[in-house]
Amino acid sequence: FIVLTMGKVGTMTILNSLKRLGLRQVHVHSLRYTRPGVHFLKNVKLSFAQELFFYYKTITKRLKVRIWLLFIKEVTIISGVRDPFSRTISAFFEQCHHIGIDTEQAGCNVVYDSFEHYYDLEASLNWFDKEIKNVFSIDIFSTPFDKEKGYQVIQKGKYKLFIYRLDHLNNLEEELRMFIGNEDFKIETTGETLVNESYSQLKKEKRFTLNEFDKVMSSRYLNHFYTEEEIQLLKEKWVQ
Repeated sequence: FIVLTMGKVGTMTILNSLKRLGLRQVHVHSLRYTRPGVHFLKNVKLSFAQELFFYYKTITKRLKVRIWLLFIKEVTIISGVRDPFSRTISAFFEQCHHIGIDTEQAGCNVVYDSFEHYYDLEASLNWFDKEIKNVFSIDIFSTPFDKEKGYQVIQKGKYKLFIYRLDHLNNLEEELRMFIGNEDFKIETTGETLVNESYSQLKKEKRFTLNEFDKVMSSRYLNHFYTEEEIQLLKEKWVQ
């Protein structure tokens, strides 16, 4: 199993659930890029030597993936989605060590200013095109997503893909059990690990601009995974 996710979408819950059964698994956020903060942060500065090093690592990774896909007979992928706004905040706290920020020691004002400079709202919107379509030639947006139940199954050749929405994950045990093909599968819920004062305050107080929301709303991502009513609720919660 490949647990291939953009990060901060319940990945550890899926991993722990598979580990409990002793199932072989690979956990990765990107099959195409090797770079600090990729799909999590923007504006991460690297030295010229680092740029060359991670460019080499990226090319090597893509070559390995291509070779692997040529010889493997079946690929089973599990991936998740989350509303871009809350995911963006969690993503910043997940990898802010790449920009030298200790969110438990730095003041809330420092954390907030850093977030404003480094957060990448578009990372969620583009992830499936970059990591699923470009690697496996699967356009997930061409297959309907069950917005009521919160999941989607796609089969294309030797690729089998299960996509869940994080807020529905705990109710998808039976669907995942059937997809995985193991009657003993149970969801081992993992709680939020990135909780501190700065995180709680930013998640409570952060509001995005109307322009940002309009850009997200016009994306295939939001309209594919969320109903019009849910999108309106996101607007009320996250837009200033």
